Amino acid sequence: MIEAMSGLTGNVIEVALDALSLQQRIHANNIANASANGFTAQRMDFENALRTVTKTDGLQISDMKEQLQRLDARVNRGELVRSSAQSGVELDVEMAGMSETVLKYQALIQGLIQYNSMTAMAIAGDVNK
Repeated sequence: MIEAMSGLTGNVIEVALDALSLQQRIHANNIANASANGFTAQRMDFENALRTVTKTDGLQISDMKEQLQRLDARVNRGELVRSSAQSGVELDVEMAGMSETVLKYQALIQGLIQYNSMTAMAIAGDVNK
């Protein structure tokens, strides 16, 4: 469904949802390996990468879409994942991270619903709702 959406909004939401999915898997992996000796937790710095793409001045929408596709490929290859500076896993930090990720995911889905609702209203020509 998201692929059928046109425009920059759909591309940003698609990339962000993929990144949040990866972030949730990272937290789950950290929790699963919490008791493993020598395991170092992983982190992902997606927000800065997305901020760089969306705040680049002078780019056309088509160029920004292309950069978002490259960012999505980097997310899917795990290139934005790094080892944490501290060794070991703090379960409370991981659980808080999972909760934060869920909230971000819900916010994106809610935004997607709003976006689709406005699009449907525009197509129907019903601006009084």
